[in-house]
Amino acid sequence: KINDWVDIILKNLYVINPQILPYVIECLYASENKVKFFFSNMLLEETFETIPFITNLEQIRISKEKFELLLPSLVKIAQNSYNGIADCMYLILLNNDPNGVFLTEEQRVGIINSIEDKLPKIYNFLSNNTDIPREVYTALEILLDVSCGFMSEEICKNIKALNSLGNLDEMSKLFLIKTSLVNDIEFNKEFLNDLANKDLYVSRLYGILKKIDKIEVFPKEFLVQEKFAKSHMIDWLIYPTELGEEPKTIELVGTYEENEEIFYVYKFTSDKERFAVNGEMVGVTGGYPKDQTLFENSGFTFSQFETLKDDYINQGKELVNFIRECWKQQANKLKGNG
Repeated sequence: KINDWVDIILKNLYVINPQILPYVIECLYASENKVKFFFSNMLLEETFETIPFITNLEQIRISKEKFELLLPSLVKIAQNSYNGIADCMYLILLNNDPNGVFLTEEQRVGIINSIEDKLPKIYNFLSNNTDIPREVYTALEILLDVSCGFMSEEICKNIKALNSLGNLDEMSKLFLIKTSLVNDIEFNKEFLNDLANKDLYVSRLYGILKKIDKIEVFPKEFLVQEKFAKSHMIDWLIYPTELGEEPKTIELVGTYEENEEIFYVYKFTSDKERFAVNGEMVGVTGGYPKDQTLFENSGFTFSQFETLKDDYINQGKELVNFIRECWKQQANKLKGNG
């Protein structure tokens, strides 16, 4: 009898190493077997208050049927957890049903209640502390994103209060602007100008405004193609498999045109030992339309972390050609498999 079997396991969870249990849950969660998936939900409900962490379940794609099966556990954990496990549940919700279409009215109220409970706690913490752990900002960013589809008068009041804080990080400001605009709440224009004036965040801001159809609020003075190009270059460099952080310095050294598109060539440096020995390195991003300003490019943002040469324009062209060749090889491989 499966119920007896489940009862025995739940009653004897203490024999399972708590450091191993999250991986057991992940294995069951990723299974195509609905019974195993359901059991992962039961384990989550039973252990979310005691297990030390949860793996990145939000990165595992699940079907609509599995998501609906998860919902009761998801809502319960979101309401009663105040750590990364709750963040994980919210992210699963954002990935599968950001507007709560599949939730019952009771489940929807449960999510709203959980946001109403947590936003004031985060606001009070931010208001009374100067040393803010990254985890607090992450939790706030996720709650703000969820609030786009789960608004109430109480949440609206807390959003307005958060707009007055002076110690938000850039990503929190970004999500606060998004949530405010989506729900017709007055946003902090200083936050908007601050992000539009920062190399890393200008393209992220523009991308979000475009996605929510609010591009008209983007400050016109920052609507410059080279700013987007530089932002894309930095955004690529900070990816973990590349430089892994913002470059120490970055500067445009030249541009070239090809097929009615403009490509931007940059030099940058890094303090990381692995890259510092290369001195000034070369990177390229593009192409961007020649006669208009656009956020998007043709997908050619790349660096092989080679030392910058006097003939840096040709270096940029070689990087673009390298990407083209990779794309051709991938296309031929797909044709061969087909």
